[in-house]
Amino acid sequence: MKKFAALLLAILISVLGALMVRVFHTAEHLAAHHVKNPWVRIFAGGVIIAAMTYLVGDHRFNGAGMDMALEAVAGHADWYSFLLKLLFTAVTLAAGFKGGEIVPTFCIGATFGCVVGGILGLDAGICGALGLIGLFCCATNSPLASIVLSIEMFGGANLHLFALVCVICFVLSGNTGLYASQIHAFDKASEMIPTRNP
Repeated sequence: MKKFAALLLAILISVLGALMVRVFHTAEHLAAHHVKNPWVRIFAGGVIIAAMTYLVGDHRFNGAGMDMALEAVAGHADWYSFLLKLLFTAVTLAAGFKGGEIVPTFCIGATFGCVVGGILGLDAGICGALGLIGLFCCATNSPLASIVLSIEMFGGANLHLFALVCVICFVLSGNTGLYASQIHAFDKASEMIPTRNP
């Protein structure tokens, strides 16, 4: 793989990771703030999801998304898949449907990596796998677990690429994550990026 393009992909995954977490948390906060009754929030969210599904004309974005993730790892993804999956997941979480965030994260990352990797002239399937693992790392702040997961899911053939993407995603995604209760032992920006002493 072209080193600069792989590095750029990792940076873009980091940006997507920070954006995704911000969108999820903001959607949940706004829904809870503006619709106090959880039953009304669930009903309204269900209606919105049904309307979105009708408008898109595709049921793939309603489930967890593992089928789309596997297709992306095989090198096939529509350019808009990661955007729609992010939007559908944000509305679902905001409504109060807690079916899980991890597999949708896999789907968003894999489809993003597949599409962007193809644009950068890289192997779309490998980039789909890198996107899946990289976005998981951003969302959970767990680079070692992400590297182990990459070996479990994809073998060790491209371990150096997965490790590179995980380290970059961990550092650049900042102190954000899917789980607000997660405790950060240090501030990534101040501890991992060297600064000059006056």
